[in-house]
Amino acid sequence: MNDPTSGLIDIIEPVRPMLVATSYSAWWLVLALVALGLWMRWRWRGVRACRKRLQQLRQACAAGHVSQHTAAYRLASELRLGLQLQQLNADLPPPALPVAEHPGWAEAIARLDTLRYQAGAGLEEGEWMRLCNQVDIWLKRAGRC
Repeated sequence: MNDPTSGLIDIIEPVRPMLVATSYSAWWLVLALVALGLWMRWRWRGVRACRKRLQQLRQACAAGHVSQHTAAYRLASELRLGLQLQQLNADLPPPALPVAEHPGWAEAIARLDTLRYQAGAGLEEGEWMRLCNQVDIWLKRAGRC
């Protein structure tokens, strides 16, 4: 019965390994998808936090809890961090910003600089909201937010 020539070897198929060399690519694909999902979740969490801070800044400024001077510094900080810039420069728009929006960039940064560095400067409520909305759009399109 233990004789290898008894014929049983021909009837029973050999057991195949669980992981064949060709299935490793499937595991790498699953691992890559999981990593992509984790990266997207991390990035989305940063997006939500940034957008939440901008919304809180708008509400605080509208309610009068924060002056436009202080809010302009915070808005500039969010813009700088969101676009990953060392410094906000009206003459040098970020590379991720579309070329069509470069004139708007120069105007918005000039307004922010005026609010930050000129004593007693202020914007009307509508202009302030437009500036905040424009910063929000830029952060969504070109930045991490």
